[in-house]
Amino acid sequence: MVLCERTMPLWISGFQKIELLHGKPGKAQSKYILTIEDRGKLVEVKHDLVEIRKFELIRLRMEHPDVITYSDIVFESMGNKTKIECHVQVEGKGFAVKMAIGIVKGILQIRQEKDYRAFKRVIEQSKG
Repeated sequence: MVLCERTMPLWISGFQKIELLHGKPGKAQSKYILTIEDRGKLVEVKHDLVEIRKFELIRLRMEHPDVITYSDIVFESMGNKTKIECHVQVEGKGFAVKMAIGIVKGILQIRQEKDYRAFKRVIEQSKG
């Protein structure tokens, strides 16, 4: 579900398409190219699905044009609700991005929180 072309438009801001490059869809060690629209431009993001445990954990490595992010998305079932926590590490690729990493992290965090709240709704609806 996390890297499913059918559900991604429901929770990823600016989603355009996803392409499987390596591995089996939705399985650990699979690799993808995700295309999103960001501020009117198409951006390709390399996604590595490092680890996945259904309804528990998704571990991703994402390579954006300017940054690399490492995300752990942790799910905790609470009856008919799901608690979601996201832990993200960000590395800047260039000198200018490294100097502005605090601003970059803030922008990414706002976007990811919005997307993961939407993902949480998709998961809860699929369980119900």
